[in-house]
Amino acid sequence: MPINIVLVDDHELVLNGFIQLIQSDDAFVVVDSFGSAEDALASDVITEDCILVTDISLPNKNGLELVKEIKKRVPLIKTVVLSMYENAHYIVTAQSLRVNAYISKRDAGDVLLDALHKVASGYTVHSPAVLESATQQSEEFELYQALTQREKEIFVLLAMGHEVKHVAHQLDIAVKTAHVHRRNILNKFNCTTGFQLTRFAIKYGLVDPAQL
Repeated sequence: MPINIVLVDDHELVLNGFIQLIQSDDAFVVVDSFGSAEDALASDVITEDCILVTDISLPNKNGLELVKEIKKRVPLIKTVVLSMYENAHYIVTAQSLRVNAYISKRDAGDVLLDALHKVASGYTVHSPAVLESATQQSEEFELYQALTQREKEIFVLLAMGHEVKHVAHQLDIAVKTAHVHRRNILNKFNCTTGFQLTRFAIKYGLVDPAQL
């Protein structure tokens, strides 16, 4: 009996491509597909007998938020994240949600079917592109992890484009203190501008580009 697959992706062409790929294997059948997390959550087809395959980048709720909510309803469901995002922040978040597979869209055509077979058998897998990217980025992300909690708060506000005076007001600290923190953060990241912090923050999912 084929394994039921539910797909979530807001790009119709991509969605149709993955449907064709998955259904080329007789071991699987795509029972439904959705263009948003909200539509998927409103459906009753997602059960512990299926594998949920979702993109991260979705309108409103993202794919990881979808996984989190689905697992509250169906704790034993197997989940696969299929995405262009390969940064450490998303990978760590997916692992914390016990996602069964994190597959890069760059090599999905080569590894997705094999990954689905492994997930169906109870294994956890990540595609080669994801593993390579995570290894390369882990040391870089440690720079952020090594910041104090206060520095992290200031880092995010600066990365969102806020002026030092706004940062000081937001965190109820002296403007002079905020300037000192900004200088120290820039030095630690070998940066000269706030824009460089913004690029880092977007890369690691520390800020949402839509909020900038």
